[in-house]
Amino acid sequence: MKTEPSMISMGLKNVKISLVFNILTILLQFVSRKVFIEYMGLEIMGLNSTAMNFLRFLNFAELGIVSGVRFMLYKPCHYHDKETINDILTLQGILYRHVSLFIAGCAIILMCFFPMIFKGCDFPLWMAYASFIILLAGSLIGNFFNYRQIMFGVTRTEYKITTGVGIITYIKVLLQIAAMCILDKGYICWLSMETVFCVVTAVWVRNKTRKDFPFLKKVNKNLRTLISEYGILVVKVRQLFFHRIGSIVYTEILPIIIFAFISLEEVTIYGNYHAIFRGVSILCASTLAGVTAGIGDLIAGNDRERTYNVFHEIFAIRFVMAGVACLCLYTLSQPMIVLWLGKEFLLSDLSLFLMVLSLFITLLRTTIDTFIQAAGLFQDIWATMVETILNLGGAIVGGYLYGLNGILAGYRIGSVLILIFWKPLFLFRNSFHSSSTHYNLHLLKSLLILAATTAVCLPVIRHLTIESSASWIDFGIYSMTAGTTYLFVMSTLTYLFDPCFKTMIKKIFRKI
Repeated sequence: MKTEPSMISMGLKNVKISLVFNILTILLQFVSRKVFIEYMGLEIMGLNSTAMNFLRFLNFAELGIVSGVRFMLYKPCHYHDKETINDILTLQGILYRHVSLFIAGCAIILMCFFPMIFKGCDFPLWMAYASFIILLAGSLIGNFFNYRQIMFGVTRTEYKITTGVGIITYIKVLLQIAAMCILDKGYICWLSMETVFCVVTAVWVRNKTRKDFPFLKKVNKNLRTLISEYGILVVKVRQLFFHRIGSIVYTEILPIIIFAFISLEEVTIYGNYHAIFRGVSILCASTLAGVTAGIGDLIAGNDRERTYNVFHEIFAIRFVMAGVACLCLYTLSQPMIVLWLGKEFLLSDLSLFLMVLSLFITLLRTTIDTFIQAAGLFQDIWATMVETILNLGGAIVGGYLYGLNGILAGYRIGSVLILIFWKPLFLFRNSFHSSSTHYNLHLLKSLLILAATTAVCLPVIRHLTIESSASWIDFGIYSMTAGTTYLFVMSTLTYLFDPCFKTMIKKIFRKI
């Protein structure tokens, strides 16, 4: 069994490597997206994004298996119970095969409607088929051959897999960029490299998993026997399946709705902003990965008072991070788009505000969702269904009436209602066995601090003499000035008026 210092050390190592590789990945994606748009055009970029959205939407059938298996593996890995580990992973492999066959069948049916879906587009129809089939093949290869890589996450050695896969991905993207810039048939080369490197990645991950976990093997038990022994896994997977649908509506269905009501070009323009927002969201998650890694162990210790205090401390620091990140995005997204792609790719200020508001809701709910998942509280399926129906209905009605702004405003209605009225009550009642009143007051105080920060800083930032979109150097100076100002003011106000934030900051500095 690992000692606490070694677990902390591995957690910090995961955070450092994850943060570095995520920053490099985000920067490379920006370059790749710019080249893709410049050489392939808006419609091909929109086609590629839409094909990925279709595929991720079909992958809803897989949702819940990974989280459920990870939840089941913690105990046997803690006690080095290799027999149970192999049983659970064998069950995961069988479930993945069934899910992959289901996804393939749905994909075949979906492709029958491609002539109708992409009717009127300027590119040949074979491009839609080729893009979708190649991306589908990559997903299925991972499901069939690399499901055991979950062991790296359970044993807190993700850095081993992150490094190798990251390097392979960088080589692939650089070659794809070169192909699009140099060769006449750049998109064909892009697809070909996507296929080749998908296989290379799968082989490397498979070999790395076998090397680090040589005891893993398939057990000679059928599905019925495994389900009878590990029925709780099936229960958790069913519950998680419904909980993950909401995220699919947000990340994958939204671009499809934009395509349905507007155009592929608008999908690309929205996707440019979404790429920036997604990068910021990933960086926020990376910087706190070490903090959240031990929440499950903390809850398992059954020290409710300590868990309760840690919840509010993590909420406080995450709220500051979410507030600063969203203020920076609202201030810096437009000049960045101008420098990156050009003024013709700008969204309206209202659209930007709605996207920032949506990201803030996503970041705000992460603390509650993290503690709910760590405690295994997945039984409130009805809440997720209500949230999904309201979000999807709001996006469709809003898109029909008001276009893009209507879609962006409508698809978070359910999230706001569930986040404010249900999730805190559900967590505090079932995990902390207390009222959520203190959380609601904490949230209200944090929102007032954010409002004060915005009122103080935004006019000052907007009156800076630096021309933010004149050059990348000017943008860098402007960004540093804006980010530092937001961070200083919000951190200072929160430190003065929020004891939980003050306690968390002191703990961090003691660790440093």
